[in-house]
Amino acid sequence: MNVTNAARGNLADSERLTPPRRQIPAWAPLRSPVFRALWLASLASNIGTWMHEVGAAWLMTSLTKSETMNAMVAAAGTFPMFLLALPAGALADIVDRRKLVICTQTWATIVAGSLAALTLFNMTGPWTLLFFTLLMALGGAMTGPAWQSLLPEMVKKRQLPAAMSLGGAAWNLSRIIGPLLGGIIIGTAANILPNRATAPGVVFAINAFSFLAVVMVFARWRRTPREVDLPPEHILSAMRTGWGYTRHSPEVRAILMRTFGLMFCISAQFSLLPLYAREVLHLNAAGYASLLGFFGASGVLGNLLFPRLRELFSPSRLLFMAALANAFNLLMLAIVPGSIAAPAAVWVVRISMLFGGLAWPIAIQTCNVSIVRSVPDWVRSRAAGMFTLVFMGSSTLGSLLWGTVANRTGVPGQPGSGIPMAFLGAAAGLLIGLIVLRRAVIADPGNANLSPSFHWPDPDVAFEPEPEKGPVLIMVEYEIAPEDTEAFVTAMQAVRRLRLRDGALRWNLFQDASEPLRWVETMLVESWNAHLRQHARVTHVDREIEAAAHAYHRGEGHPRVSHLIASSARPQPEEADEE
Repeated sequence: MNVTNAARGNLADSERLTPPRRQIPAWAPLRSPVFRALWLASLASNIGTWMHEVGAAWLMTSLTKSETMNAMVAAAGTFPMFLLALPAGALADIVDRRKLVICTQTWATIVAGSLAALTLFNMTGPWTLLFFTLLMALGGAMTGPAWQSLLPEMVKKRQLPAAMSLGGAAWNLSRIIGPLLGGIIIGTAANILPNRATAPGVVFAINAFSFLAVVMVFARWRRTPREVDLPPEHILSAMRTGWGYTRHSPEVRAILMRTFGLMFCISAQFSLLPLYAREVLHLNAAGYASLLGFFGASGVLGNLLFPRLRELFSPSRLLFMAALANAFNLLMLAIVPGSIAAPAAVWVVRISMLFGGLAWPIAIQTCNVSIVRSVPDWVRSRAAGMFTLVFMGSSTLGSLLWGTVANRTGVPGQPGSGIPMAFLGAAAGLLIGLIVLRRAVIADPGNANLSPSFHWPDPDVAFEPEPEKGPVLIMVEYEIAPEDTEAFVTAMQAVRRLRLRDGALRWNLFQDASEPLRWVETMLVESWNAHLRQHARVTHVDREIEAAAHAYHRGEGHPRVSHLIASSARPQPEEADEE
């Protein structure tokens, strides 16, 4: 059941971070055949996805003029990702991530193909479109954490930021190509098909085929499975551990708070832009696609600049500048239509979209890279799932809120008249967020070694405990001099976060009333296997934190560790004394 010393050494060596010797070129990850094939496949799939987004948004504006219903298209695309992000992350940490991606992308192919058939036969209504948007988002929710966690396996550690930047560049490049192609195809299909309303069905069909490219790449990839000596966690236990890690990791919490603040406000643009283009700027499908094209074009530039910007500015500074640029973009969207003549207003809006397109990927890449680099491999999918949960949850809440604001502040009988007020509120929200979240500082992990240290000795037991038997109480005894008491208690607070973060259900620190020099640290874990997993989760960074606390121990040798396993026998009630 225990990890052998040889395996420990090999794993530690393979995971050890090395300091960078020179700057990694932005295109270096493309030298990896697997990453290159996946990058091209994901580019094709993302183009299909953006074509689908344009088609779905434009189809909804044809089916209903309600601001709330149009905003719900964006909400329907994000709510399942919010709901399933943590389960998806936990699942990706306990099953084969490659097979999981293949299954979810196959699901997306079936859903997109079904929606295409219904639309082409003119059988799609507003609620049908929302339902299939939910199903598409379901596949995306299950794909995201696994996909993000597989990326470090395709490239070298030093190439990870560049690889993520290339992924972002592909996404934003597809933002240019996809909407433009989508607009052209919808316009062309509308002139050919007997019913113009069925034209978006063509792009839905193309999107269905685009998912197959990703399926083929992952099907051909012969990934080396992770070597583990312990059985996988149960899904509920894995979810609880992922939540606990997030709760007790200040670094992860800061990233998630910043992500929520940004996406809650920026979602106003993403959810209301289709109706804004149609009813406020009076553009057709191609005109709406051009707005996305300007946004995507500057987004590609933002992704290419991101590796260099990471070297010049701290993550918190990058997010500050990105929030200001997005606030400016939303402000221009709010005030331009009512103050400038129509033809000029469209071009001013397009130019303002360049600012938002440049800043948005820099903000998201900053948060994404930070969270992937701030956690060890065993919890990476769950951390990515928490990022997706916050990202999509804030987008869902924001879409619903700003859609309601637009609906309540609009002039009756004039669709879209309340959208500028929603954009104005979102811009104000970004500026307020800069003040409220100023203490949520994102630390750069640098070359922190998050590989397993395996410095905990094997448990000293007289018998082999049952793997799933528990709970298990671990006691660590210290001898602390009176003058070191305050410093020791302070140092143990950092240890407390480590224990709870890595799976402990409860943690306490006690002082013996009869022997004041004796201190006992206790932690309760779910089972014996759960404790053995803790042995494999402690990193080199954690080892340094533990060493700082253990330095105050004045006893002989290392602190004494005891393992107490709950008995399965139930106490019997005592019999009453016979009179």
